[in-house]
This record gives sequence, C-alpha cells and structure tokens, in this order.
Amino acid sequence: MVYEHKATELHSLECLLSEASKFFSHKRFSGAGDAIIRKRPRLKQVFSLAHRVSQRGLGNMALLICIILFYYPFRRPIGGSIFQYGMSANNIRSFKRINACAGQSDLDPMINGKPLSLLRRFSCLFPLSKLWYASNVLKRQRAISPFSHAQLVITSAAWLIYGKEDFSKIEVICVASDHSPITMALLHIARSRHIKTCYLQHAPVANYFPPLNYDLAVLFDRQSLALYEEAAANRDIVNKGKVVVLPPFEENATSISVGKPPFRIGIFLSYLFDEPALSALIAALVDHPKVGSIHIRRHPRCKADIHELTKYASVDEPKSASVVEFISQCDIALVPNSGVAIEALHLGVPTFYTPGVDYIEHDYYGFVKAGILPIFDIDAVAYADKITAFFDKSWLANFTIYDETSAVDLTHSQNIAGTAFQALLSFSDREYPQFD
Repeated sequence: MVYEHKATELHSLECLLSEASKFFSHKRFSGAGDAIIRKRPRLKQVFSLAHRVSQRGLGNMALLICIILFYYPFRRPIGGSIFQYGMSANNIRSFKRINACAGQSDLDPMINGKPLSLLRRFSCLFPLSKLWYASNVLKRQRAISPFSHAQLVITSAAWLIYGKEDFSKIEVICVASDHSPITMALLHIARSRHIKTCYLQHAPVANYFPPLNYDLAVLFDRQSLALYEEAAANRDIVNKGKVVVLPPFEENATSISVGKPPFRIGIFLSYLFDEPALSALIAALVDHPKVGSIHIRRHPRCKADIHELTKYASVDEPKSASVVEFISQCDIALVPNSGVAIEALHLGVPTFYTPGVDYIEHDYYGFVKAGILPIFDIDAVAYADKITAFFDKSWLANFTIYDETSAVDLTHSQNIAGTAFQALLSFSDREYPQFD
C-alpha cells in the first residue's frame, strides 16, 4: 500500500509538470527571458547557468534545492479554514475586494499566511528519493527556453513544499493567479486532497490560459469569461465550477471626456518596456505644441533606470501616486500591453494603445481588435474633438463587455459576488448565484 501511494504521488508530479510544460511552452514565453535580461542584465549569467545545468538530473536537483531554500514567495497558512495565496499587489487587492463584498474583512490579516522558516524549507528536501525523482522528471520535461524551464523548476519545488504541508484544517484554497508556478502546484495538491478552490482574477486574461476548474471563479467581466471559454475549447474540454463577475473598481464608470490643451499626457510603462521606442515617442510628444507635460508611471515590478525617459524638463515620474491618482492627473493616457487601459477608460480618460513600446506581441490582450482602444497617432492630440471621436455610443456598447459598471450599478455585482463567496466559505449545499 505504501508503494502504491508513493507511485500515485510521483505520477501526480508528472501530470502536473506535463500540464505546466504545455503552458510555459507557449510562444508568449519564448522571448520572455531575453526581455527580462534586457531590463536586468545580471540575470543573463543566472539564466545561462540554469540552462546548462538543467540538462542533467543532478543539475536540476541543485536548482530545486536553491529554489526550495531561497525563493521567497513560498508561504504557508497562519490559521483559519481558508488560505488566500497571491503575492502581487493586484492579487492582494483582489482578495481584499472579495472579502469586503462577503463581509469577511477579518480575513485580510491572514492573506498570504506567513513565510516558510529555513528549517521547514530544509525539511522539504527529504526524502532525497522524491527530490531525485523530481529532478529527473524535470530533465525529461525541459522547456523551450531557460525562462520556461525555470518556471517548471519553481512548479516542482512548490509541489515538494506543499506536498508536505498539513492542510487538514484548510477547507478552501483561494488564489488570484491561475498560471503562476506556485499556484499551479498549490491548486494541483488542493484538488488531490479534495479541498475547495476559488480563483479571483487579478489582471486581463488570454485564451491560452488554463481553463476554469474551480468551485468558484470570480472574473472581472464577460470578456474574460469568453476568453476562458476559448481556452477550454482549445483543449476540447469545458470550464468547471460556478462563475460570477466582480468588476475591479471602486465606483461606476465615468463618461469619456478630455480637457483643453496643453494636454497632460500619462504614459504607462510595461515591465518589459522598449527604451529606444519609448524615448522616440516621448521626444515627439515633447516637441508637440499642444502637449504641456508628460507623466510616466512604471509597472509595479519595474526597477529599471528610466533617467533617459525623464531627461526633458516637461517629463516627470510622480512618486507614490496610486493608479487612480495618476490617471486623475492626465488628460490622455498612453498604454502598452496592459490591463491598466481598462482602468483609465473606466475613469473617463481617453486612452490609446502604443504599439512597439514593449517586448510583448502586438495587441496581446486584443483591446485594439475588439474596438476598445484606438492606436495612438501623435496627430490625434491636435484637436480635442478628434481625441474623443473614437469613444462614441458604439464604443460604449463594446466597452460594457469589459466594464460592467458602464451599464450595471457596481453594488449589484458586489452583492452577487459576495453572496457566492460567502456560500463557498459556509460549506453548505446552497447553490451559488450563477453568472449568465
């Protein structure tokens, strides 16, 4: 019986890594490593070393040991019957939003639990036979790029760590990212132990994401649900579980309007921004007579030096302003491939897509194709009426699919989502409100 249990457990790892490998082999990740290196050159040697050692079982074992001992995002629950895991600021906002809707704000202090101690991390290296097995599975599952392989190593490390975690008191595992390595492993283990699962959307999604397979999924909008339907169809399966919509806003949508020139231009930086392309865009804007000032907001994970982008007197980087505060100081918003475009439009600011300013494929989220974002043309800033002409009644009808608050009062969506989440936490047999 012990042997059969161990064999089943190891087969579980192979299934997990097979699924993760399919995801991280997507073309979206093929150039991600190179783009990250451009922003953080010191990682080039790290990626190069990881690529070489991943060709051997012992090399993968060394990578696993390093990740288990030193990778900081691993966390464990600190009490209660729910574990809400998601380390980014957007993840945490998603947790707090649904907790508030369900009248469960007392859960906020327990979000992301607590860090793993070094002793606990060290204990996850044993038994060595399991660590060695995982190392050889990684050798067989080597991904298309060093970056993608690194995601598989983190997935395996998470499986080893959470496989030893005592989740006996946990009734619900709630995540705010459905495709990061740690959450993939955490969800895999939750399902194997029959723990209820909940997914909160924290950013725009794409049709190659893992299909929905949760007791409850809380999505931003109808467009996200449509993309998850595509994701399921791409794999010849169907989405599972209940789905409700909770827009990621604090208020109802505002009508699009623009002030008078000279305009204040807000530029959002992608994490993987293309500095030469952005420099050229900023130089052209600085020279335009109807542009008064340019304000830059970097991606939360972007630590790059942007001195070259702010060298002009009329260009600055406002410090410690929230996204809402930043947008409120702009007459026009320029965005790369980013979900912040929907937030700017929600707040009534004319927003344009700036192609070619990041190392991500053109119109990655399909906002331009869907008629939600116009492509930026510098001549558009010449006349205010031309700026707002795109955002007519037809545009508003399309935008409702992305922002329900432009047609439905936000409190209605909050009540439905809160009731559904509360029902999940109550572990009763009540039906959750179904989104249709």
